[in-house]
Amino acid sequence: MIFPHLATADVTLAATSTRRGAAVRDELVGHGLDGLPGRDAFDALWPGRYDQVGAQFLLHVPATGRVAGYASAHGFNSQARHGCGSLVVDERGLGPDGATDAYALTVNYAFSMWNLRKFYLWTLEEDLAALRRVGAEVVLEGSLPEYVLDGAELRTAHVFAVYRDAWESVGAEFVRGRAGETLPA
Repeated sequence: MIFPHLATADVTLAATSTRRGAAVRDELVGHGLDGLPGRDAFDALWPGRYDQVGAQFLLHVPATGRVAGYASAHGFNSQARHGCGSLVVDERGLGPDGATDAYALTVNYAFSMWNLRKFYLWTLEEDLAALRRVGAEVVLEGSLPEYVLDGAELRTAHVFAVYRDAWESVGAEFVRGRAGETLPA
């Protein structure tokens, strides 16, 4: 069974109001995050309609309460049993463990709350190294060259997938351990 953990020692996912695209970027800028992709990138990779959103979270650094990112689970297809996610993670603020935990908690939450067989992550990153550190298989399912306008530059969007079977065998245990949950003997 996958339990919907929302916190580890290095990051807390705090439920927040639903935001779309560029509004997510605006909020993060308001919290002092910099080095973010442009507004168009957020519009392309984040949910386009409010009714597509299942859950959204601000990522907080537990020690300071500082906002260090945003996570969204959205775009669910009940027939195909898949959903999508988008994350912005300030690894400088969270550190590598916090960044890994942010991805792991988001994926884990999606699998625990919805009957998904696959969870897609859309990103401009060429590799999801933070999520790969969990140990569960992360599959590059496709790349869309010159798909996203980021300022004046056309950038490639990458679509990664995590499958429930792989997550149940490795990822859920990783999250339980990072969340400090101990299983009964």
